[in-house]
Amino acid sequence: MAGSKSPFEDREVKRSTVILAGQLIYAGQTIACRVRDVSVGGCRIECAERFAVGTPLHIELSRYGRFPAVVAWVDGGEMGLAFPDGAAAALARFGEGAEKLGIVAPAPAAEPGKILPFRPRSAPADGDGPAEG
Repeated sequence: MAGSKSPFEDREVKRSTVILAGQLIYAGQTIACRVRDVSVGGCRIECAERFAVGTPLHIELSRYGRFPAVVAWVDGGEMGLAFPDGAAAALARFGEGAEKLGIVAPAPAAEPGKILPFRPRSAPADGDGPAEG
């Protein structure tokens, strides 16, 4: 995929780079995975198992709970999962952890000529936020 555009570029929602242990739950099986980035819209994972695009499953994130997901794309050892029940439901599942991970709700669409207020983000807690460097 060298030189090609990542499927995660130009997203409408902010993604936070993380390294989190996770588990996929599919057809009664639990499969270990590693979450590489996350947003209210979905996440990018590394996993030894491959699933077809469109496969519904769940992803369990330690400290954050279980999320329904659908495989959005597959590329080598990575998969993109979409959270199909929307940003509000994902934020509710992340709870207070959303702020620690740097996950924010999508910005409202601005009306032409209208300036939206600035909302500063707080810094993540040590050891519980986006991966360094």
